[in-house]
Amino acid sequence: AAPPPGAPRPEPVRLLSRLSAGALDATKQAVLASVREEACRPVRTKAADAAAALGKELLPQGAWPELLPFMLQCTLSGDASAHEAALGMFRELAPTLAGRQLAPHRDAVREVFASSLQRGETAAVRVAALQALTAFLLHLPSASARAPLAELVPPMLGVVESALQAGLEDEARDAIEAFVEIADEQPKFLRRHAQQVVQAMLTVASASALDEATRHIAFECLLAFSESAPGAARKLPSFAEAFVPLALRMMLDIEGDTPSEVAEWERADEDEDETEISDYDVGSEALDRFAIALGGRLVLPVLLGEVQRLAASPRWQERHAAVMALSQAGEGCAKQMGRQLPAVVDMVVGHLGDAHARVRWAAVNTIGQMCTDFGPRLQGKLHARLMPALVQAMRDASPRVQAHAASAVINYCDSCDRACLLPYLDALLAQLLHLLSSGARRAQEQAVTAVASVADVAGRDFARYYSTFAPGLVQMALGPRDKEQAKLRRKAVECVSIVGLAVGPDVFGADAHRVMEALIHQSADDEARAARVDAVATELRRRGHAVVEGRLPERPDSSEDLATFILPAAARICKCLGDGFAP
Repeated sequence: AAPPPGAPRPEPVRLLSRLSAGALDATKQAVLASVREEACRPVRTKAADAAAALGKELLPQGAWPELLPFMLQCTLSGDASAHEAALGMFRELAPTLAGRQLAPHRDAVREVFASSLQRGETAAVRVAALQALTAFLLHLPSASARAPLAELVPPMLGVVESALQAGLEDEARDAIEAFVEIADEQPKFLRRHAQQVVQAMLTVASASALDEATRHIAFECLLAFSESAPGAARKLPSFAEAFVPLALRMMLDIEGDTPSEVAEWERADEDEDETEISDYDVGSEALDRFAIALGGRLVLPVLLGEVQRLAASPRWQERHAAVMALSQAGEGCAKQMGRQLPAVVDMVVGHLGDAHARVRWAAVNTIGQMCTDFGPRLQGKLHARLMPALVQAMRDASPRVQAHAASAVINYCDSCDRACLLPYLDALLAQLLHLLSSGARRAQEQAVTAVASVADVAGRDFARYYSTFAPGLVQMALGPRDKEQAKLRRKAVECVSIVGLAVGPDVFGADAHRVMEALIHQSADDEARAARVDAVATELRRRGHAVVEGRLPERPDSSEDLATFILPAAARICKCLGDGFAP
């Protein structure tokens, strides 16, 4: 019978310890016979898994001395299926065998790997050998134990090459995945052959005829090696010169050639997670990681040369890639790019007038990212170039560009002082007010947070704008409770409390009490409604009915609201009012 709810789970019963010696011997013989003789490949694979599981238990006790010789014999049997199954056992048993257990058989195991990787074997055997060898490399106790295997790197690469030549991309991906593991955990093993490995992966990553998944895993291998062994990667001739243009080429994989594609992009929710990883995603992330790994001294000269070429292209995808590349590589190239900020900013701001909305969005995005990466120095030196440009971008014909420009204002304010903001308050707040009153919901949500950021920096200087903004913000904060407006309402509550803290109790006092009372009532209403929904669900279950999602009224998550925006807003209001906060 199942244990009662809340009771501790019993310790699992280890069947192996309860077998008699005869039963255990019979079990061992049966699984080895299946590994050697079973005709059905999936069954043989399961038998090999079972044998490996037994081996993990018995080998450390010295209770199965015939297992390793059996595995070696299978690799020499001439039966490709048995050969592959035995290599799978080597892979699974690597943590067990890679220590003292291996010592008497080290040369024989090395020879198994060497022969199994040769072109005369089937693709399945060669991939299995590469995977087993990788498992051993990750578990061998020292560099000296791994060193004799380094000469196998060229035939290991040959597994990838042969699989691709035969059109076996699944097998090729499995093989490259093994290289990713080695590059990530034992990059020193690859150093003698690093140039060959990198060139092979660059060739795969640039082969447009291959599946995206194959090219992407090759990119991951290059990045894993760069991140795990940056010193060795920097020494490779022309690595950056090959990698950076390739990453930029992958960043051209974006839609927006037709009005319908642009309209779909305008409607897309930026917060939604993409389920499918595109070339653009891989290329842009690769540029970021590569710059961080190898540094701006090596990467930036190559990048700027490519950016200047692409920025002047008649193709909007190439202009988009040029601008986004500066955003992606900014963190890794911060020191070197920081010396060229005026020229870089001029190039980016120039693309705010691009004919294509996606390029203008990219320019806004890069400005916002640069404000984060280079602030507050960037704002201090170039505020006269940046802030008017962002105000103008909030007037863009594209609602998505407008919203993103408001978001970039938040980035700007996060790392600036009052002197870099006050000269622009009139124009900036006028445009934010316009977005709040007439913009799309996405623009309204960003504008609300931008107003809060501006008020936080401006402090008491925001007081002269309070009467303009307060009625609308309070109305948003206390307005309709429908689900579609929930995000905007929460942002408005946050904004009202930040504005109130900035302008002080003399200006905010009357609205503060009204907002606070409304929040308390709303929180109580949510808790009561949640309790009613829970009670109905409990009664339905008691009567044996299924509780179907969507059939009951929506349950408000009062605890989440309380923790994420009501309590922080209340804390700000309390800080603003001081003793006046008391009921």
